[in-house]
Amino acid sequence: MRTIRDYPTESTSPRPHGSSRQLSPREIAELVPMARLLAHLGFEVNERTHRSACRLHGGTNATAFCWTENGLWHCHNCGAGGDKYDLIQAALRCDFRRALCVMAELAGVEPGKGTAVGRAARRREREERRLTTAAEQYSTLERTLLLQCRRRLRALDLLEAFAGNCLLDCSQIGFDAPNEQVEFWWSALARLYAERWSALAAWLLLAFGTEEDRQRFVLYPNTRPALLAAVLDSGGLVNDNGHWRELVP
Repeated sequence: MRTIRDYPTESTSPRPHGSSRQLSPREIAELVPMARLLAHLGFEVNERTHRSACRLHGGTNATAFCWTENGLWHCHNCGAGGDKYDLIQAALRCDFRRALCVMAELAGVEPGKGTAVGRAARRREREERRLTTAAEQYSTLERTLLLQCRRRLRALDLLEAFAGNCLLDCSQIGFDAPNEQVEFWWSALARLYAERWSALAAWLLLAFGTEEDRQRFVLYPNTRPALLAAVLDSGGLVNDNGHWRELVP
């Protein structure tokens, strides 16, 4: 039987095939599918939607509790969330050692006698999970901003076409058209053009900008005006590959 131990140190070398090897808590968790763990803890598993009612607080909303294949979970009602070990601890109201034993049992491995899960290893695991979650949140925010830019550009295109048609109607009326109305639509077009350039600059930076500029744009909203101004002033930007991307209306 395989046994459990703390995370391997950098000096640990692979053992020959056939010899017993102690597994880290993360390796044990990877052996247990999330669906199997949820079923073991009494959740109704829907592998298509990855949603169910939250057993932790006795909720009845069938979509409040969501989970991913890599073991992350979150309840939109009670606000609880975490990884597989956090789920076991919350469901069984136990400490990490007990959660590790439950996970080992589901994985089919046997904890070694006297095995202790070091605090440093647990801190490393939490830090890695925090970094993974932060990276996923950043990726989601970046995609959201890019989608907003595209929607904004489409909306501006529609408004520009509408203002252009209104000006065309005024020209067909001739001198009888009120000057205030003509000036209004010309002002609207001028403002739409300015908005369009700003939206194009944001889209260009998010779609083709360097990783550093994209991160500054996404994570620090106060830097966005300066970044967009630089794109507009230069008429484009240089991407990570050193290629020039031109800002085309």
